[in-house]
Amino acid sequence: MKFRKLFSVIGLGLFAMATVGASAFALKNNEAKRAEAEAGDTWMFSVGIDASAIESAYTISNLRFHVWGTGVEKMVGLQEMGKAHYYAAILSFTDAQTVTGGQFVFYQYDDQNSDKYSIDLSVAAEDAEQLSKTENNGIAFFFTSSTDWTDGKWGASRKSYGWPYAQMTGGSKVTLTADPVNRRYFASDFVCDERYVDLLTIEWFNDGKSYSYLTTTAKSYSPSGSDNWVYLELGTYDVVIEHQFDDGGIINLIPHDVQDGYIYYVSASNEPTVDYIYSWGHASQFGSFPGTAILDLVAAGEAREITGNGVLHFQGGETAKLIYRINIKIGYPTGDTTFMFNNGSNSSQSDEREIESNCAYWWTGAANNDAANALGFLTTLEARRNEVADYSVCNIAKGNAQVLVNLYNSFTADQRSTYIDCSTVYTWTDKTKSANTLVTVRQIMERLSIIAEIDLVDASPNRLIAVDSSTMIIVLTVTAIGVISVSALVIFKKRKQN
Repeated sequence: MKFRKLFSVIGLGLFAMATVGASAFALKNNEAKRAEAEAGDTWMFSVGIDASAIESAYTISNLRFHVWGTGVEKMVGLQEMGKAHYYAAILSFTDAQTVTGGQFVFYQYDDQNSDKYSIDLSVAAEDAEQLSKTENNGIAFFFTSSTDWTDGKWGASRKSYGWPYAQMTGGSKVTLTADPVNRRYFASDFVCDERYVDLLTIEWFNDGKSYSYLTTTAKSYSPSGSDNWVYLELGTYDVVIEHQFDDGGIINLIPHDVQDGYIYYVSASNEPTVDYIYSWGHASQFGSFPGTAILDLVAAGEAREITGNGVLHFQGGETAKLIYRINIKIGYPTGDTTFMFNNGSNSSQSDEREIESNCAYWWTGAANNDAANALGFLTTLEARRNEVADYSVCNIAKGNAQVLVNLYNSFTADQRSTYIDCSTVYTWTDKTKSANTLVTVRQIMERLSIIAEIDLVDASPNRLIAVDSSTMIIVLTVTAIGVISVSALVIFKKRKQN
């Protein structure tokens, strides 16, 4: 039995699953395959063939099913079902199409080495009606023998109808729903909740056998040694039978695994962004391309600008870069795997990148976890400053100062120097509060270390504290050469927002 990892970190395709009977999911690499079915397809059926009679005597390959009727003539490749000699395909049609017949086609290696055909098979209009609207949605056939020819064609006979279902040991059957547009059957929210491991069977064609060519990311998944049973870890799954997955699979068990996360977008401007975010991989949570404007997410409470409209200058500089913390879901079925920023059209798009929670992203470049952790610290620092009287660092309680200093000291020297120490915050230049200037976060942390009575890592051994006549505490940095600069004033206050 073969299985595979369905969802790599870059995403393998686009399904759409929503709720039981009408759920949707998406795999990026399946977009081309989904195009094989038309958006207007409204009914479907599946065909299966037991080719053991022929394969016992000949070598064959490239099995296909040729179907014809009113407004339709198509050839669809058959996929191995995980058991020797068994093959299947799913075909979908519009209301305007009527199927009247079909035949199996395959390449046979013999004296002629050419395509060979089965006899014409009855797939009449009444069958199509039955296949579409009753409990039968699949027709199984078998080749009658390795020598049974009629007018130069292989003999084949109908075996049974069948509609696929899934069932836990001792549990009730869950019938899969037909999805003609995507040429698949599915059952969403299939729950294994009785024990840590359970047994699952999937049957197709109702013939007493289950040829499950399984592909899954289910935890603790393992084949049980038969064709139709697997051990399954406790959890919620979607069960999907698709015409053909990327690795050739037929049946997939997709575990529900959604995480609520967030990312930071470091924009290139001090003006409110006009950019959009678009994601895909499963649910396209921000909608179809180009996605959703980031400012619309801010208005909806699903994102926020974290620099105080430029009070905080991440990594320093005279001009602020506004930064947005965006809520994002990762995983199946309601999250995604991949995203991009864009300007609301195809004319300007960022790099396409894997979604990694708690990471910072610029327009280009890889996910940056160090920058994100630093931004988390800086926003916490600003929150503590903004909640006290006069927005003054000196009014931060000792306990909060201790938490901030310990957090700061937990960063590596490179993280501090690259993302924290060089970041700046606007403060008043004097006690009259008539002008402001940028002060480094390192200078702020030096003041907090005094309040906390905890030394900063890499602190200067010659730091002096001066108190002026107005009780305004000024932190001075002193070296053997002398006083270098006034480090910071006590009162740090936000500028008025635009």
